[in-house]
Amino acid sequence: MARLVAVVVLAVALSGAAVALLNYWQFKQAMATESGLQHLGRYLTPALEGIGNAQDAITTVVALETVVNASRHEAAAQGLALAPCLFQLRDANNRLLYSSTPLGTQMLLAQGTQVTEQNIAGQPYRVVQTDLPRWSVRIAEPKLADATVLQVIVNDLLPALLLALPVTLLPIWLAVRQGLKPLQRLSAQLQTRSPNDLRAVTADLHYAELSAVAHAFNAVLNQLRDKMQREHAFVQDAAHELRTPMAVISAQAHLLLQATNGPQRAQAQAGLEHAIQRASHLAHQLLALAALDEASRPSAQRVDVAALLRNTLAALTPAAMARNMDISLEAPDQVFCTLDAAALQSIVQNLLDNSLRYGREGGRIAIRLHADSDSRQLRLLVADDGPGIPHDEQAHIFERFVRGSHPQAAGSGLGLSIARQAALALHGHITLGPGLDGQGATFTLTIRIQPGA
Repeated sequence: MARLVAVVVLAVALSGAAVALLNYWQFKQAMATESGLQHLGRYLTPALEGIGNAQDAITTVVALETVVNASRHEAAAQGLALAPCLFQLRDANNRLLYSSTPLGTQMLLAQGTQVTEQNIAGQPYRVVQTDLPRWSVRIAEPKLADATVLQVIVNDLLPALLLALPVTLLPIWLAVRQGLKPLQRLSAQLQTRSPNDLRAVTADLHYAELSAVAHAFNAVLNQLRDKMQREHAFVQDAAHELRTPMAVISAQAHLLLQATNGPQRAQAQAGLEHAIQRASHLAHQLLALAALDEASRPSAQRVDVAALLRNTLAALTPAAMARNMDISLEAPDQVFCTLDAAALQSIVQNLLDNSLRYGREGGRIAIRLHADSDSRQLRLLVADDGPGIPHDEQAHIFERFVRGSHPQAAGSGLGLSIARQAALALHGHITLGPGLDGQGATFTLTIRIQPGA
């Protein structure tokens, strides 16, 4: 509220300053075209026209001088340094009949009806002359300094500004005070909530501004609630998936301890190693998925995608040879792009691992990489000739912990989910289509790229 008062006071002050400057400019314009001296001379003309006696003319001029300087004396009493106006009266023969006392013997100089400037006692004056058939009057007015003009203008405006300030501030203060009540009720409602209460706020939303804030806040709450639900479900699914390999590890360890001869120990040890490997693979995938769910990702870097593919294939060659599978790669020698290398590596690793695990024994895997510089798109296709994925399962194949109905090898159901999440991190997507020779499946990754330098 204090800031509001300060802003209103500043606005009124700036408005007053603008009005003062406008009045000052108008005053300067008026002085440049027709001054108050000329108005005073024209006012004196009808008073002297019917006078034929010199003494009556002098009396009229003295009376006018008294009236004019009385008002200037009152202004001086209010703090404005306004010196008196000076008058001189001459007859038709140019004989001096009257001269204001401060002039002494000094004559006022004038050129017809034009305003001239003259120094009198070291102070600049503006002088004008009014000529009649019998009389000639010269009037001198002290030239006002700019500071004095501004002081007069400010003195005139200040009472109005002081009156306008409370009149302006009061309705604004009442309106803001009334308008803040819904926000205060919203704040009170939020403060009384428990940390786990993520329901939508239900405060009075009649005001458009508050309604927009509440809707945006509710949208954030919905996102947070969905995220917590996903994380809760993920933890439950992860615990369920880890239960099986942990149970197998426990059972095989028990068998290993109970083995009485070499063959039994070897068999139990092999089962234990297999269970440990499966648990390790599952834990690695869970960590990878959790890392992809994080909001912050590593910055993009310049990557040779073709080299990344070749290195990944080289690492997976032993697994392909174990299943007698043929892997082919169709890609340019070099494809430099600026992207998140870790996310791309995760996609390639999981798509190839999926084809190696679920492809048929002695089957084929074809990989094709294409970079389109015109559309700035990178496309990676991984196709196999395995059993494929039934149509009714394809809509759920990218969900977490979802396995196909005809798995060829034990898996966790996380590989494709990790690949999809990594594709989203790259602002791309993965689609599923028919595989080689109408068999198996083809996974196509499409992402927008920044060409490497």
